[in-house]
Amino acid sequence: MPRGRSRANKTDCNSDANTKPKQKRSRSENASTASPGPGRKMPRRAAARSDFKEKSIRLSEKASVVENKRDVVVEEESAALGLTAGQDESRPNRRLTDFTFHDADGNPKSVEMLEVDNLVITGVILPLEASSEKDKEKGFRCEGFGRIESWAISGYDEGSPVIWVSTDVADYVCVRPASNYKMLYNLFFEKDRACVEGEFIYNQLIGLDETSMRNNQVFKDLPVLAALREENKKHSDVMNRGLRIGEGEQISRSSSSACGAAEEEDLKLAKLLQEEENWRSIDIKNPDELPRSMLHNWSLYNSDFRLISLELLPMKPCAEIDVTIYGSGVMMTDDGSGFCLDESSSSGAQNVDGIPIFLSAIKEWMVEFGSSMIFISFRTDMTWYRLGKPSKQYAPWYGTVVKTARLAIAIITLLKDQARASRLSFTDVIKRVSEFNLNDPAYISSNPSAVERHVVVHGQIILQQFSEFPDETIRKCAFVTGLCVKMEERHHTKWLVKKKVVLKKEANLNPRAAMEPVAEIQEVKEDEEVEEEPEENGEEDPEEFEQEQMQIEEKKENHHSALKPIKSPHSLKDIKWDGELIGKTCSGYCLYKQAIVCGNLVSVGDSVLVGNADSDQLPPIYHIEYMFEKSDARKMVHGRLMQRGSQTVLANTADEREVFLTNICLDFELEDIKGIVVVEIRSIPWGHQQRKANAYKDKVDRDRARDRKVQGLSIEYICKSLYWPERGAFFRTPTETMALASGVCHSYQIKETEREKEALKLDLSEKGFTLKGIEYRVHDFVYLSPDHFAAEDKDRETFKGGRNVGLKAYVVCQLLEIEVPKEQGSAKSTKVKVQRFFRPEDISAEKAYCSDIREVYYSEQELTVPIHGIEGKCDIVKKHDLPSLDSPIIFDHIFFCEHLYDPDKGAIKQLPVNIKLNLLKERVVNDAIKIKKKSKSKEGELQDEIAKEVNKKRLATLDIFAGCGGLSDGLQRAGVSLTKWAIEYEEPAGEAFKLNHPEALMFVNNCNVILRAIMSACGDVDDCISTLEAAELAEKLDEKEIDNLPRPGQVDFINGGPPCQGFSGMNRFNQGTWSKVQCEMILAFLSFVEYFRPRFFLLENMRNFVSFNKGQMFRLASLLQMGYHVRFGILEAGTYGVSQSRKRAFIWAASPEEQLPEWPEPLHVFASPELKVKLSEDTHYAAVRSTANGAPFRSITVRDTIGDLPAVGNGASVTTMEYKIEPQSWFQKKIRGDILVLNDHISKEMNELNVIRCQKIPKLSGTDWRDLQEEKIQLSTGQIVDLIPWCLPNTAKRHNQWKGLFGRLDWEGNFPTSITDPQPMGKVGMCFHPDQDRIITVRECARSQGFPDGYKFAGNIHNKHKQIGNAVPPPLAFALGWKLKAAVENKQSTQRE
Repeated sequence: MPRGRSRANKTDCNSDANTKPKQKRSRSENASTASPGPGRKMPRRAAARSDFKEKSIRLSEKASVVENKRDVVVEEESAALGLTAGQDESRPNRRLTDFTFHDADGNPKSVEMLEVDNLVITGVILPLEASSEKDKEKGFRCEGFGRIESWAISGYDEGSPVIWVSTDVADYVCVRPASNYKMLYNLFFEKDRACVEGEFIYNQLIGLDETSMRNNQVFKDLPVLAALREENKKHSDVMNRGLRIGEGEQISRSSSSACGAAEEEDLKLAKLLQEEENWRSIDIKNPDELPRSMLHNWSLYNSDFRLISLELLPMKPCAEIDVTIYGSGVMMTDDGSGFCLDESSSSGAQNVDGIPIFLSAIKEWMVEFGSSMIFISFRTDMTWYRLGKPSKQYAPWYGTVVKTARLAIAIITLLKDQARASRLSFTDVIKRVSEFNLNDPAYISSNPSAVERHVVVHGQIILQQFSEFPDETIRKCAFVTGLCVKMEERHHTKWLVKKKVVLKKEANLNPRAAMEPVAEIQEVKEDEEVEEEPEENGEEDPEEFEQEQMQIEEKKENHHSALKPIKSPHSLKDIKWDGELIGKTCSGYCLYKQAIVCGNLVSVGDSVLVGNADSDQLPPIYHIEYMFEKSDARKMVHGRLMQRGSQTVLANTADEREVFLTNICLDFELEDIKGIVVVEIRSIPWGHQQRKANAYKDKVDRDRARDRKVQGLSIEYICKSLYWPERGAFFRTPTETMALASGVCHSYQIKETEREKEALKLDLSEKGFTLKGIEYRVHDFVYLSPDHFAAEDKDRETFKGGRNVGLKAYVVCQLLEIEVPKEQGSAKSTKVKVQRFFRPEDISAEKAYCSDIREVYYSEQELTVPIHGIEGKCDIVKKHDLPSLDSPIIFDHIFFCEHLYDPDKGAIKQLPVNIKLNLLKERVVNDAIKIKKKSKSKEGELQDEIAKEVNKKRLATLDIFAGCGGLSDGLQRAGVSLTKWAIEYEEPAGEAFKLNHPEALMFVNNCNVILRAIMSACGDVDDCISTLEAAELAEKLDEKEIDNLPRPGQVDFINGGPPCQGFSGMNRFNQGTWSKVQCEMILAFLSFVEYFRPRFFLLENMRNFVSFNKGQMFRLASLLQMGYHVRFGILEAGTYGVSQSRKRAFIWAASPEEQLPEWPEPLHVFASPELKVKLSEDTHYAAVRSTANGAPFRSITVRDTIGDLPAVGNGASVTTMEYKIEPQSWFQKKIRGDILVLNDHISKEMNELNVIRCQKIPKLSGTDWRDLQEEKIQLSTGQIVDLIPWCLPNTAKRHNQWKGLFGRLDWEGNFPTSITDPQPMGKVGMCFHPDQDRIITVRECARSQGFPDGYKFAGNIHNKHKQIGNAVPPPLAFALGWKLKAAVENKQSTQRE
């Protein structure tokens, strides 16, 4: 929470809610006292309310016009203070409006950023005392004045905290931020509100102890108030926190920690950036994407805690409304079952199970209806809430709204029953409504005048329902037109925004305000509730107008530059070589080591600024590789670009002093150099033993940099990594190849090597060629793109359903001949003659299902294709020569052929003996298989010896947030890791891990507790800043458990997937408290890496982890700060052998002494776009290619995955059963292994209504709720309900038609993303079995993730689904482990050489 200099007096909040700023921010002692200055007028604080009070509101009939007029601009703060001077001032106090706080470059910043940066103000300065004549009140706009020295919270005013900021010469009360600064300022404001209100409540209650002594119990001693006090102190001291490893708490920092200050600064910046990015990420532009919940027992009130009508808010979002409504109630999950607003709805709901919640400001509300159902919802910035029964106290307020909603439906029904709705005028409808029976739910009155008054006053509710009705005749009927006219005549519901934009003509130094529209907002109010004017009247939505204004300002900002003037170009006489010739380039140019440029010595290895004097961008930094003179006497430099951190994927998380070497190189003239900058090429000593020393050095370095900045000295940069965006990685800086002054640039060589690799090279004998770095010879087996066979296969059967429609694997062919054109032309004209082999899926879907995906069929079909259609090499062997396959993925690209296929006749025959293929004569098998063949009698002993020997070479692994062990299982099966320790917080998941990995030590505990215990056992407790709870729990661990914990130096590899809901697109509650805690878990995860410094590190999370916000790149920055080289990317699990769409982001990290693993190439075709990470506005990076144009193998289907499992019913609960039939597909055979008994083939039980819906969903591909008939059904209880969930058809257009809800899986398609709780109305509603009327079982979900049938899960059915949904698919983990193993072996082979 915020902190600042206290300005509290006796009527203000306790000063503990605020803390003093840093010394460097202090003014004189008098100016920084806690008490206000003599000239300071402190605002009043709202009185405490003990209960809700109803208050009638009477609004003026007069219209008022509010216009942002052009303000006078002054250059100096002192001038503005003089022009707004009051009487008897000792220190100036002013109001500040239309303000922005920003840095020297014009970038808006939160006030809290003054802890790490200098902030100035741009805004309008007004006298402290507001004038009674608003039109005559004059303000003076001042650009970039002062430096904010401190800020303070000064009590309450109208229920809101009052915030002051101070410069050296004056204090300013913050009235209203600029429109483009609102989002950032509101985050700061809401934190201040929480800080003030918590302290205020505490002080009000304990104050009663002094006036009431009737019993021994005092408020001060109540545990709940003590907890409130402590929690508020934590919030107010948030900026003093050190590195946390807990979920939001803090303890005091040890004064003996050498690196504490640096960690403190890092955390401050990281937390502020994270909060800012999270706040910015709230998507209020598309509110329909917000999560939805149910709210019962609710009330609405204003900032004075007085009940208030919902109708005071418009039914469309409006940025400039002057009323703020809050709410509270009991929140429940919105299960979509519907809530009927019957007559009893106004009685209130007193006893409801759910979560009590207090809401932020309500932005808009709406009414939706369908069939017999109707519901009312409102929206905050975070969530949509569907309203259940209100509190007893608020029920009368809500009754009017409900009655009006019923009235609107009654009028629509009335008009629908007319042959021509246009015949009924407004007056006719009013008369008909007045004739309603007294018992009619829509009855208002028998007096037409009373009915008309009610309809007009509450017209916005009626108009909103009409606007949503699908029949255009009803939407535009005479009644609607008449109602609009009546509302306008009564000056009712007028929120008018004139389309008028006034651009400032005078010069404006603030880039954010260089182009500022002015909106005239006319507000006309009647003596009743206020509603919004419908859009049919032609007025512009105020929110859209403000967004347009912000876009104009942001475009203008792009032209801003903070550069100092650049010197004019040097004259040639100012440039000369210094020293003798040192050699020549391959082109014969003379090489030199240094030169004199305008009196400055420039040498090879220096870093220089290069740029155009007319450019408005920061000049780029180049590292000089060599200098040479051309034949025309031009003195040249060859340099490699060094990008600032903000120009990389790290964005604003990067240290402003850090630059990154790139492989972009350039020749430029010496006269283009604009200056020399200091860049230290730094390498970090590696190892956990160096942790403290490195932290101390980093602290000293930061302090020095801060001092230089305060003194106004130039920045001294550091460079620790090579940034390679094309590979999505940061590598160790290659100091051994930099600045050799040899005329050869290493980055240029890399580019040349890549170009040569891509080029086609034919050998002299024309019997072979090299393409994309791979050598081919005649008679080799190759992959060809399926695009070259589209014409031949156009009439062939293809899969009709699923997401992988039309996608085909590569075509396997044998090279017969290379056809080189006789004329000298482009290499692209070279063609190859090939003989085609067919796959089972080329024949039929049934054949594909029953066949091995490695089987191919010989054919006599020969054709000629372009040589560039070749995608890679493969091999074909006899079936008995296939290597054993113990892995879940095929990496060796070996097929087998036993049959011949005639595509013209569709016949399959045994391969004739006269057909001789150039088969592989020898297969390399691993040592374990060779030993096994030599001595079967000693098989058990040999296997044990082999296992021990293999385990010695594996990486000792710690799995954090281990879950049920999917990631560990895949990595271990790849032969690279051995999980010795695992940490999991949830007991059922930890139990499942132990069942499947008995050799590992599982610690079922909070990872923060485990880290605290490890650091305490190692004597590093002073370096551990954890929560008090974590420290206490760590002390309670028994001695044996502590002895079993890993120690630094024992762990080679740390992997895991921290809780992902904070990033996942599947969980739209990514701004909630629990999601923030889970995001904090990633910081705890990184704390393990920082302490243990393993050789390798793998972090798995949702795809949005990389693209969630640029602030999330703090994780990458943290790893780079530790000295790791890092690679990031997104992978699709479906391309690695599972029938599921599951996109996951991964971050690899390797120590500087290790090779960074590559990404595994996708092996199966899968309908997924190229998964890219946004690096900059116009640059993206994909870890692997898309499989849209082919892959080695076909996709795995739902039938492949679960087609052999026995039928079960809704709510099946038998955990063990027989398989019934033999496995049919290749996947089923592999996933079963040698398991004889089927486990966990159990299904969640649906209620009667959902079972009926499921039964009525057609058993066809792509069916969902849209295939249900609109009808009513009777349940066994006698209740009549809608077959189609009432909310789906009426909200479908805003939710992509709710595609997939109540959906059936497609036998020939794939599973959607496996989630932790499959349900038909969930985010992934496609959870019904293709043929059976039930939700898919636990085992079916497990198979969709690639878990073998022998894998065990623990707990109840909900626990098991959660374990599966949170897991990394083992085949995907295997693919990652395979590449990690290759990196380890490559390093070992390099060392041997």
